[in-house]
Parts: sequence; structure tokens; C-alpha cells
Amino acid sequence: MAIYHMSGQIISRVGKEGKQRSAVAAAAYRSGDKLKDERDGKTKFYHREVKPVSFILAPEHAPDWVYNRERLWNEVEKVEKQYNSQLAREFNIALPRELSNEQQEKLAREYCQNTFVNDGMVADISIHRDDKNNPHFHVMLTVRPFKENGEWGAKTKKEYIKDKDGNFVLNEKGNKKTRNVSLTGWDKNKEKMNFWRKSWADIANKYLALNGFDSRISHLSNEAQGIEKMPTIHEGYAARSIDKRNGKSERVNHNKNVKSYNKTVEDLNKYKKIKKRNSRNIVFTHNFSPAEKKTLKEAAKFSKMFVSFSSVKERKNQLEKWHNSFKFKPLNEENLKKLNRINKEKELLTNAEKILVSESERFINKHYQNIDLNKLNDYGKIAIVDNTVQNKRLLNESELESVLRTAENEEIENSISSILNNRFRFVDSIEKEIEQLSSVFDKYKNTYNIDFSNKNSLENVPDKAIKQMKIVFDRKKSLTNSLDLMNKLYMNKLNEMYPAWKGKEHLSLKEKELFVMGAEYYGQAITPKDFNNPPRKYSLMEQKEILLLMNTNPSAIHQKYADFDTQNESYKQMFLAECYSYLNEFDEGEKAFIVESMNSTETNNIFKEFNGEKLYSFKKDEVFFSDQTNDSAAAAQTSDLFFNTLESVITDADRRAREDEERLRKKKKQNRNRGMGL
Repeated sequence: MAIYHMSGQIISRVGKEGKQRSAVAAAAYRSGDKLKDERDGKTKFYHREVKPVSFILAPEHAPDWVYNRERLWNEVEKVEKQYNSQLAREFNIALPRELSNEQQEKLAREYCQNTFVNDGMVADISIHRDDKNNPHFHVMLTVRPFKENGEWGAKTKKEYIKDKDGNFVLNEKGNKKTRNVSLTGWDKNKEKMNFWRKSWADIANKYLALNGFDSRISHLSNEAQGIEKMPTIHEGYAARSIDKRNGKSERVNHNKNVKSYNKTVEDLNKYKKIKKRNSRNIVFTHNFSPAEKKTLKEAAKFSKMFVSFSSVKERKNQLEKWHNSFKFKPLNEENLKKLNRINKEKELLTNAEKILVSESERFINKHYQNIDLNKLNDYGKIAIVDNTVQNKRLLNESELESVLRTAENEEIENSISSILNNRFRFVDSIEKEIEQLSSVFDKYKNTYNIDFSNKNSLENVPDKAIKQMKIVFDRKKSLTNSLDLMNKLYMNKLNEMYPAWKGKEHLSLKEKELFVMGAEYYGQAITPKDFNNPPRKYSLMEQKEILLLMNTNPSAIHQKYADFDTQNESYKQMFLAECYSYLNEFDEGEKAFIVESMNSTETNNIFKEFNGEKLYSFKKDEVFFSDQTNDSAAAAQTSDLFFNTLESVITDADRRAREDEERLRKKKKQNRNRGMGL
């Protein structure tokens, strides 16, 4: 995974400890070249196991000799005459591991050219690959500019200090006070550093995207990103070498402590996440039996439609951990690289699952030869490997049994959580599948003229056809049971919210979803007064920011808006419906994104189900209707989408309830009349 690391320092003639430093020696260390230092006459050289890739970039007006590394830094030593002169600025920057060597070099070149060289600096770049897991580059930058004629220019100029009235400020001796003013704008100030750091994140992310990788980096601190983990520090090749030789490296030890802390944070967050998931599951399924939960799990597995950002991320993290495990060397690294190139979440999760199952089977066959793989589902296989990697040892029989029991419960809870986050899609897909199965079953009936009230009609039906009909019938029955459970789930919530309303008995499953998703979004049941004055959960500015994050960095939404449930598809549809209801307040690009998101083929939009295609007829290049439009259809489209849809559903449910009561009344009357002999 790509990481963000960019540290900088000033290389001065006198170091922090008062020792003399040399720009030539620094360049030799980073480049791996033999360079003669003219100040002391010594040749500087540092042997590296892997020869760095080194090159120099310079402005067009710089003299040709700057491309000679030895002369460049000797000339710097000559022109900087003060005993404590600043000789160079250096940055150490981590390169994305996902990129090839060629792509990494191209990235480093483009960043240094655009950020430093185009601003007048000479950049001496060395890419280090001593550790294949830590590709990075060092860039040494000149701190003195070149004039247009190729000569060294001035770094600063002296400026007299004046007071607020424009008078010269004098020192104790009566002389005019002066200060040094930078002529380059390269001084290490917060604004400039932020610009350099952000520029690196931007261009690195551009290269990751262009080469098909979905990972991204950020120049912001973990705290600013809402991440609880502590950052590690750059260890460096020398520090790791000391540690390998059983020496003590403070930097390596620091990182070990940080990693231990971060592991605790990770475990705690995982526990919180599981607790939150289970708490939400209980709200909806508190009166479900274990058998009923298993029925939903099987239906969820059958539908194969649940993909979320977190599950994708978790699967990729699992593969990373397996790859780094002592037991798993080597995991096919090409598989990891292929995964990182996939952008579509559904395809990504499918591939991640395939790799996990394949690797887990290989692992179990090697280390747990007594286990029959045919008796394990994929969830159990992955759980065995996960726990082995976590414990750093093979599990005994008792531990294996415990792991498999826990895995079964986890699978059920995760399946239910997936259903709850995708209720409408789940119901829609199951209803369509039942319809398709009914069609297949009826086709068999008609083909063989089967009449189930007449046993003799089955005599001439081939056994293969009867077997297939039974499979279809059993599958349809199982899926119908899952819809019955969804109805039970919805009625639990509706009875809590509207105990006296008779119309709820006459709602379809999809209509019931509207009431539940509204309560989830607004944090309370919808009441009659809400229809007169529909609430707006997010302000226009908040909506604009969330829309931008949905398009660029979805995982960051929850960090800033804690109540925004990014895993809940119904919540996202409610948010988009709210935006759609205020469509005229957005610019053309935002309007297009809202409409396209609601019309995405990746999601089943409940509002499209009830309002039809008319909501989604806009084209990107069309001008959307204005507030002053007289078009009644357009005007309806700008009214509150959710509450208009819900009001229509309530009206129809009440009508069906009245019709049902009328039919029941007439039936009772007919029965009464028969009883009286009329």
C-alpha cells in the first residue's frame, strides 16, 4: 500500500552537534558515486548493495556544469563562504510501492521538475531501493539561485527596519537596524512546506489513478484526517542495518512501539465496529431465532450482491497481513498488484475473495493436513488462516473448533448487516429471483402438462425434470421465507413507530422500506407535521462538501460527518433525494452528479421504483429548469422527493385499507343475510 512520507532538512556547513558537514559528502552518500571533496582533498564514497538511480534536473539558464555532480556540490561549497552557511535543502520522499520502477522514476522526475526546478532550483535526485518494501528518493536542492547569465545569484538582501510611522529603527549603538529578506521565496516557512507536501500527494495520487490503482495518500496528519493511529518515522537503511546486527536503533525501537500502539488502536476500533454492527442487528432482529438468521444468511449468500468500501478495504488488508506473515512467504505478490489496479468495487471484492480462498486452501493443505476442506465453507477457511497469522503459530484442535464456531456466527452477523445496509436491493433481487423461478417452474408444468391435483399427470414426466422442479421449488420456498422474514423485520419497526395505523398492513415490502429509511435518516419516525414543513438534514454547504467527497474520497465522509452512514445504501439514497429536492441550488456539475448517482446502474434506487424514469431524463449538457419555471412536471421534480413519494404511498395504503374493510363488511353482511335465510 502507498504511504505518505516526506521529511526535509537543511544541510548546513555546521551540523546540530557542531560537527563540520559537506554537501559533497551528502551527495556521495545519496547517489552512491565516488566524489572528490576539494575542501579536504578526500574522496567521499558510500557503498550500497543496490546502486541508486541518480540524475540531476536544472533550470534552462543554469550552466552546463551543474549536471556534473562532483563539480556542482564543490561549486556550492565555494560560493557559500560563511562558517555556518546553508549548503542545500534535502527531502526524503517515499515512493508508492504499487508503481513499477519506471513509473516511480517518472513520478519523481515530474514532481521535482514542476515543484523545484521550475522555481529555479537545481535538483540532485537519487532513488533508493535497498529495501524493496521501502522505495524512496532523496532530492538535494540548491538554496542559491542562478542568474540568467548562468552565474550564482544572491539568496537574500538586507532591508532597513522601519517603525509604523516610516522612521528607521535604531539599535543600542544608534545604527540602523536591518534584516535579511529572502529573494527566492524558498525559505522553510509553513505555507511553502504545505505547498510542497500537498503537491507531492496530488501528483502521487495522479500517478496511482493513471496506472489503475485505487490507493491514495494524503499530506494531512492522521489527526487532521480523523485517524487515531500514530505515524511512524523514517528509519533509514543505516538504522535498519544496525537493528539487524542486534544493535539498538532508537528510530527502529520507536517504530516498534508505535506499531504496537497502532495494533491496540486497530483491535479496539475493530471491537467498536463489531459492537456497533451487532447492536444495529439486534435493533432489527431481536425476536429472530437462530434458524431465521441462518435463512437470511443463505439468502444473502445466494444474492451475491453486497459490496462495501470497508469490506473491500478489509479484504485487501487481510492479504497484506498474510503476505507479511512468517508462514506465508511468499504469497503471490503479483496477485496483490493486480488487486490494486482494480477500481470497480464489485470486481475488486470478487478478486480479493478468490485470492483469499485460494491462498487459504493452499495454506490449510500444507499446515492442517487433517482438515477436510470439503467440510469448510470459504468463511471458515479464511478464518483459520487469519487466526493462525494473528497468533504466529499453528492452532490446536480445540482452538480450531472455537475459530470455526466464531466464524459461523460472524458470517451470520455480517450477512444480516449487509442486508440491513442494502434492504431495498436485497428485497428487489429476491423478488426478481422468485419471479424467475416461478417462470421456470411453470415452464416445466406446461411442457409436461402437469396437474398437481392429479397424481397420474406425473407418470410420464422424466425423473431429471422432476428433480429440477424440486430444486427450483425448494429454492423458491427458501427465498420466499427470507422475504417473510424481511416483512417481519419491517413490521417490527412499523409497529413501534405507528402502532395505531391500519394502513401499514397494506404496504408492500418496498413501501415499508420508505418509512424505515426515513426514520434512519432523520433519527426519528416521520410525523404528519413533517409533510407540511419537510426537514432538511444537511445545509447546502454541507451537501456540497459531501457530494464532493462522494466523488473523490468517500471514506472521508464519516470522519467529518459522524452520523452519515456511508455503508447504508438507504441513507445515501435519502441524502441524494434531499439534494435532488433542492436541485436548483446546485451548480450544473453538481446537478449532473446528483442525477447520475441516483440513476447509477450500480445501485437500485427506490425513488426510481416509485417515480419512474421521468426523474432521470436529464442529459449532462442540458440546462436544468430554473426556479421560475412554469413547467408543472419540472416544478414537481423540485418539490420534496422523499415526502411526496411517501405521501403517495400512504394515500394508496389507506385506500387499500378502506377497500379491504369494505369487502370485509360486505362479506359479513352476506353471511348474516344467509344466516337469516334472506
